[in-house]
Amino acid sequence: MAEGTHLSEQECWELLHSQEFGRMAYELDGQPNIVPLNYAVDGQQLVFRTAEGSTVHGLCQDRHVAFEVDQVVEEVGSSVVVRGTAVVLPPEEELRLEQVGLRAWLGDNRPVLIAIRPSEVHGRRYPLQRPWRSMLR
Repeated sequence: MAEGTHLSEQECWELLHSQEFGRMAYELDGQPNIVPLNYAVDGQQLVFRTAEGSTVHGLCQDRHVAFEVDQVVEEVGSSVVVRGTAVVLPPEEELRLEQVGLRAWLGDNRPVLIAIRPSEVHGRRYPLQRPWRSMLR
């Protein structure tokens, strides 16, 4: 199996900038939990909106999180994992964060602003072996 190539930190941030949707993992009541979410890049942090509820509750229990985004283009897959801490941002950050493209995809009110402040960012690019695709054409 191909091990792929490591992405530089700059390549990781370029991939993070190019996407809007990923998955965040965190601990909730002693159990691992993962949620899909849309996000924006704000400098050297990721930001997202959420409603009051289990995600915010989980982040208040254990602020260590992991975030993953991936991309498949033709026969190449790329993945970036960000590990860090999640912090609730003050409401007055809302207007500024709209300028970096932070929008709620679901169209409902998600007033809680959260930033993931990375302690580690790493990524890989893999050549994909998908011979069945040629059989479907």
